[in-house]
Amino acid sequence: MIKGESTLVGGALARRLPSLVRVVLVSAVCCIAAAGCGGTSTGPTGKGAASPSGGRVPVVAATQLQPVLPTGLNMPADLSEERTVHTWDLTKEPSQCQDEEWPDGWCARAGAVGLSAFTNLADQELGIHLVTFPDEQSAAQAFKTRDKSDDMGHYPGPAGEPVYTLDLVAPSDNLLWTGRGTTFRQGTVVGRIEYSWKPGTHVPPDRLLAVTRMVIQRIDEKEKGLNPTASAR
Repeated sequence: MIKGESTLVGGALARRLPSLVRVVLVSAVCCIAAAGCGGTSTGPTGKGAASPSGGRVPVVAATQLQPVLPTGLNMPADLSEERTVHTWDLTKEPSQCQDEEWPDGWCARAGAVGLSAFTNLADQELGIHLVTFPDEQSAAQAFKTRDKSDDMGHYPGPAGEPVYTLDLVAPSDNLLWTGRGTTFRQGTVVGRIEYSWKPGTHVPPDRLLAVTRMVIQRIDEKEKGLNPTASAR
């Protein structure tokens, strides 16, 4: 169900939904979290260097990305069973970027990828996939060139920016699962959140948005030099 998870769990839950890529595009949702949607850096910034955008510190390295990833303590109580919470340094493990199914062009420039995956061990799963870039311009360009072929709606966001929505499609070998998701950019980080479930499962209508807001806020807190504490509980 969750990409990057095939070696982490067994049985039916180990089956990923590889077509859960390019999920709901929510660039404006970033702003809902009162975290903003990143700055407008005027040039590249090195790892750990201060960003020109209001003195923010860009999240680039795996060590910076790790505290951004939520754990089971940050997730809704009924979806808090951790499968994994992990980051990879792409200078050491570059293939992990493709394994997370980010575009090759992004992987060539990315600094780190991260994954937080959760389940209720019954009928719901959620994966949070993050990829970092060396500066905001690179992240913004990557986000701009995202594949929009699956976008199934266009709604104005709070800041007048577009919000794209689409239904996720289960592969032929797992027709019992469906889902939705979001993709966003915050500063130097592009994120993809995938939420899948069995038909008939009670799914809180605001859950995906609440988790998206939480992740955006955690990135924002880290950029401000704070400890990420945002939670969806």
